[in-house]
Amino acid sequence: MYKTIFALAFILLLNNMLAAKEQTHLVQRGETLYSISRLYNVSLDMILVANRIEDPSRIRAGHSLIIPSNAQTKEYTVRRGDTLYSIARSNSINVNVLLEENNFTRDTVIRVGQVIRVPLLENQNIQLAGTGNIPSRPYWPVRGEMERLSGKLQGSKILANYGDTVYSVSSGKVVWEGPYRGFGRVIFIESVSGYIYVYGGNDTTNVSVGDAVQPGSVLGIIGVNVHENRPTMFFAVYKDGKPIDVEKAPRL
Repeated sequence: MYKTIFALAFILLLNNMLAAKEQTHLVQRGETLYSISRLYNVSLDMILVANRIEDPSRIRAGHSLIIPSNAQTKEYTVRRGDTLYSIARSNSINVNVLLEENNFTRDTVIRVGQVIRVPLLENQNIQLAGTGNIPSRPYWPVRGEMERLSGKLQGSKILANYGDTVYSVSSGKVVWEGPYRGFGRVIFIESVSGYIYVYGGNDTTNVSVGDAVQPGSVLGIIGVNVHENRPTMFFAVYKDGKPIDVEKAPRL
């Protein structure tokens, strides 16, 4: 039943998303992913995620790459107690993006007073509607601008920040987790009352099938959706095999 619901939801979603414009780059002889990332001023890590590339060395001339959108950077002066991970977290970005932007490695030691570049991704300052920080019972899985999906599919598309944490809005058990056709990793959580919560668009996940979760449990982090060309979460809820209004779904 879960795979049937999953397939229906994403087939309908795919039709809406394919209309979105994508910036692409045709790889030329002698180019590398690193040189392409510099050309577009986009993090190498974002290009890898957007194109689902696991082995960068296998890219050849003639390949067409999706170039995810990226905004400008800001300068940040390192303060006492800062780490690369804390700076990334406070700016709602994945630490790999910060490393790539500054040509750092995970072993790089930053110094107080050092100026580094922090990427400002799209919707960096958009807050979750009606809330400040993520509460113990989050109403939405991520912060971001929400769009209702119209037509046969009832759900929400949330335009988030790359690397944002995804939270469970309800308690339940993970009944499905895995990748699905360009939408990143998707998680299905079933509550004791039979509601099935769908969280799509994850880059990585923190849960496995059989895990029990509570409201506020960390499920994963958002990646770049190849159809939206930006960090996007798809959130839907089903009951008895039928989609329901996500705003009316229980947060228990």
